Amino acid sequence: MTLKDYYENTNNLNLITEGLNARETVFLNFEGKIIRGIKANHSTYLKKNIDHYRLTDHKYNIYRSIAKFKDLPMFSWNRETRFKQYDVWTNKEVYKKHIIGYDYYIDFDNKDDDDAFVRTEVSDTSKYLLKMGVKHTIYSSGKGYHIKAKPLQETPEYCKATTEKLIKLLGLITPDLSIYRWQGIIKAPYSVDCKTMNVCTPIKPDMFQDFKKNETRID
Repeated sequence: MTLKDYYENTNNLNLITEGLNARETVFLNFEGKIIRGIKANHSTYLKKNIDHYRLTDHKYNIYRSIAKFKDLPMFSWNRETRFKQYDVWTNKEVYKKHIIGYDYYIDFDNKDDDDAFVRTEVSDTSKYLLKMGVKHTIYSSGKGYHIKAKPLQETPEYCKATTEKLIKLLGLITPDLSIYRWQGIIKAPYSVDCKTMNVCTPIKPDMFQDFKKNETRID
């Protein structure tokens, strides 16, 4: 299956948009090209943006904001108008009035292709969270992994401090602390990582040991 085929499939689009509701959607590729301020709370809107920005040609990955929003606006297709609208919306005072929560994520980077080592850190963290009674989901993000824990938090600063404590407590070295900012983003579930061609897949903690990343490849 090609990337285009994957994003032509209505079931795939519906799965992706389930995780984009009340969030800013972002297209970002490995060349650093980025499209922010996408509203894709319905598969029709997501498909229109995929086609308009030629996602498959530019090999954009789909991300979602870590923050959740109320009254997320729909920005113009016009490039200059869009930039102006987005600058107004992300004005600190305006932006924060729209935020209704901030997810707690731990993003585990796989920079050296040592998947077994990263998986060990993810597994150790998951076991600790379960021990502490924290409900969470593990995601294979394409190359790395991330954990999303409940409930929603109030600030990225709190989430960063929590992860720093876990790093010290569990001796972790792969978590990426750069995601903890108001405009932080994370790979959207069921979207495709265009470098590995793996689907960003949610995994129940008790299924993680048996998870095989190569089975999520679309090609």
